[in-house]
Amino acid sequence: MVFEVGATYTRDDVQTLLNVPEAQRGGNWDTGYNRYDSQLFVFCNVGSAGRTGHDYQNEWVGDQLVWFAKTGTHIGQPLMRLMTLGEIPVHVFWRANSRHPFTYQGLAQSIEVKDASPVRFRWSFAQPPASVVRDDPVVSSLATEADALGTTIAGMAAAIQQRIKRSAEPQEGFHPNRTGPEFSELVEGLRRQWHRQNGLCSLCERPIPLAPKNRLLQMSPDRIDSANKAYAADNVHLTHLGCNLAKSSANMADWDDYLSVVRAQP
Repeated sequence: MVFEVGATYTRDDVQTLLNVPEAQRGGNWDTGYNRYDSQLFVFCNVGSAGRTGHDYQNEWVGDQLVWFAKTGTHIGQPLMRLMTLGEIPVHVFWRANSRHPFTYQGLAQSIEVKDASPVRFRWSFAQPPASVVRDDPVVSSLATEADALGTTIAGMAAAIQQRIKRSAEPQEGFHPNRTGPEFSELVEGLRRQWHRQNGLCSLCERPIPLAPKNRLLQMSPDRIDSANKAYAADNVHLTHLGCNLAKSSANMADWDDYLSVVRAQP
């Protein structure tokens, strides 16, 4: 990691160290937090209002930070869900005076979440991560969903590994070799893809349910370029099994043509 715990940085320093393209600077970087490269960067004032006048009552409780998300946030929003479940790295930069640079506190671990608006988090910076308090029924429900997602993705990764292994074994007929990353890397890649797609099928753009009774609705990894036999991160998206079977070896242009026909009004 390019940041040193205890060192001070301005927002511009952080963007420079991350090599953020000029066209992507500013905007949310100048507010309380910004998501970039599958990570979250939080800039917060503690014990004082920010330059915009917002004062979210952030405070230190011992070595833990009580932090409030932006006005209007709620636990059901995708980013709040990721933070609640620890599915996205959260880097915290804080300061006690809005005229000073921020101090890098490190990677935050959510240990308590209050389903309010704005959402309130209690963060620890100790390693290994502490358990999240799940007394709130909404948080508990999200935790159950995370368990279901983990089980589904692990099963898909194992199935992909089996396809790769079988493709290297002698078989009758033509069976092209398939390739892909190691199991742990594959799991992480599929998990990130799920969040990039916000839980939607990449082919029909409808929600993918976890553990559905109808097997055609279950999650399925699809190679974007069917001619490319690699299960690389840039060649895999997540779909319904039914959509994947329907697309088969067609390219995305052909699939889009098909979808426009079946969705057309009679």
